[in-house]
Amino acid sequence: MPCVERVFVRKKIKHHALSLGTVALCLQLYACGDDNPQSGGTPIPGQPGPQSAFKQQISLSGAYADRIDIVGGPWQASGPQEEVSLTFVVSGSSEVKQFQIDIKLEPAGAFDVEGAIFVAEDPFIDPFPNGIVVVSPDQIQMGAAILGASASSPDKTLGTLTIKTSATFGRLVQAQISVERFSVGPSSTDRDEYTGETLNLGVVVNE
Repeated sequence: MPCVERVFVRKKIKHHALSLGTVALCLQLYACGDDNPQSGGTPIPGQPGPQSAFKQQISLSGAYADRIDIVGGPWQASGPQEEVSLTFVVSGSSEVKQFQIDIKLEPAGAFDVEGAIFVAEDPFIDPFPNGIVVVSPDQIQMGAAILGASASSPDKTLGTLTIKTSATFGRLVQAQISVERFSVGPSSTDRDEYTGETLNLGVVVNE
C-alpha cells in the first residue's frame, strides 16, 4: 500500500491564468540497452538526483476532495519521442465541477511540450486545443469543467496527460513531472488550492 500523506494547506482562490468559468464561451469558438555511448542520449544539465520525494497519492484536507492520485506507472523512457502518461484521479470529491492542474517539467528540454496532450474524462470538458496551455518550455497548464447542474461522482478520473520525451532524451536521462499547483471546486471563484510545495505530487521518469 503506497504511503499517503495528508495535506492541510487550503484556501479559497480566484483564478486568473486559466479561468474555467469561461469554458462555455471557449467551446462555442471551436474541437533495450547496448554498448553504443550515443544510446544514452544527449546529457541534459540539471537532472534530478536518483532519489525522489514525490508521492503519487496524497490526502487532502479541503472541502471538495479527500485525495488525489497519479496512476499509470511505471514511468520509463529509453529514447527520443517516447510517450509518458499520467492519469489524475480524485477520491471523496464533493460538488466538483472544475479543476486546474499546473505541471512543472524538469529539466527544461527533457520533454516535447508542444506535443503534449491532456484528455479530460467525461463529464469534464476541456476548452483548450490538445487540452494544454503551454506557459513556458518547462511549464504547462491543464483544466476542465462540467457544463450543467450535475457535479462529478465522489471518485472520479479527471483526465490523462500524455507527453513525449524530447529529441535529446536517452535511457540515462532522469526527468521530473510534478504538480506545481492543483485547484478543485464548484466554480472558478470557489476552489481549494494546493501548491507543489505542500503536495510533493509527481513522478520521476527513469527513477
